Amino acid sequence: MNARSFLLACFGLLIFVPPGIAHEYYAKQFVLIHPWTEPTEPGQTDAPVHFRLESITGPDRLLGASFPFLAREVELRAGPDDAAPALTAVDIPPGERFEFVPSGVHLLIKGLTQPLSADRSYPLVLRFESSGTLVVMMSMSGVD
Repeated sequence: MNARSFLLACFGLLIFVPPGIAHEYYAKQFVLIHPWTEPTEPGQTDAPVHFRLESITGPDRLLGASFPFLAREVELRAGPDDAAPALTAVDIPPGERFEFVPSGVHLLIKGLTQPLSADRSYPLVLRFESSGTLVVMMSMSGVD
């Protein structure tokens, strides 16, 4: 098998990677693992976003996020319900893991301009104080 055939075969295998495999994004202070939300229904305007940070080597802060062209804003939220206050930033302490989960701190996409489809991934922009801007692809399932 020549090099060109080998590369084409490898690329062909990448096409068949199942969508549930975790996505990892490497930043200055941490590794961000599998950003996700649930698909939304027509007319639904908000969607919570979840992910975890691992291998956190130093303190950082999540200052904000955006969902370009697809939502009015993304809020940092302190808890699971609509009454939970919006936060101006989320402190990320050094350590093994920090989770953005349905029952606690998470992001809330507000003002969706279209439904989020189960068969797509979408870009989410996160702004951190030390680690800078990180663009991640958000999948439509919490399974990883």
